[in-house]
Amino acid sequence: MLHANTPIAVIGCGVIGLTSAIRLQEQGFSVTIFAQATPPHTTSDVAAAYWAPGPALAGGRMKTWGLTGLAALQELAAD
Repeated sequence: MLHANTPIAVIGCGVIGLTSAIRLQEQGFSVTIFAQATPPHTTSDVAAAYWAPGPALAGGRMKTWGLTGLAALQELAAD
């Protein structure tokens, strides 16, 4: 179990990286983002906002994580 004083590294700062970093910070974690490019020079700035479940989402914990992530992205899109 991670504790809020555990440093977290997020690789990439497209929509998924930034969303992950923000959610972790909201939970009190210290987050450092490592990225080759920053907005507006990321793939996310020109991507088609496509999301689809992969075979790993067939059930169990991965399905819960995937659907929770999708809900967070839909919230951002509605904002």
